[in-house]
Amino acid sequence: MKFVSTRGNETATGAEAIVKGLASDGGLFVPETFPLVTADEIAQMTGMNYAERAAHIIGKYLGEFGEEFLKDACASAYSAFEGKDPAPLVRIDEGLYILELFHGPTCAFKDMA
Repeated sequence: MKFVSTRGNETATGAEAIVKGLASDGGLFVPETFPLVTADEIAQMTGMNYAERAAHIIGKYLGEFGEEFLKDACASAYSAFEGKDPAPLVRIDEGLYILELFHGPTCAFKDMA
């Protein structure tokens, strides 16, 4: 997948965008296109843990890194979180749920980024 600067026509691969951080024109690198996630794919992801789902979605943008690398990277990134689910969806009431984003190393939502 190619990434393009928000301020010009500079393009980069995913790896190049990560290393550069910003485009030479000061713009941010954004995906040239956004991949489709089908209802069937979402249904298949229900059997995956959080890190596996993250690797699957990230792979749509950074496929050049390879499936195994992304799985290992996501598993490692979320290993510092307490419990088996880094972002549990907790039932509060009938039809009311909350997504807990404080189980990371700093106990803040920013750990999810």
